[in-house]
Amino acid sequence: MRPGDSTVTYTYAILRISRAAYAEIRAALADAGYEHAFHEDDDGERIDMHGIAVQADPEDAEAPGA
Repeated sequence: MRPGDSTVTYTYAILRISRAAYAEIRAALADAGYEHAFHEDDDGERIDMHGIAVQADPEDAEAPGA
């Protein structure tokens, strides 16, 4: 490594969710321009949602607390 070079590494936990939920989250992030959050390797694609939280849609009749 040369002076001024840097390497950033971190780990994340993988929470397995339904394909439908994954597709909905992926579409929302892609529509918002978050393509950089999609990572793929030999184990498949995952979404790094560092700094992004999810919340139930209050307009959804099936949402918790609705």
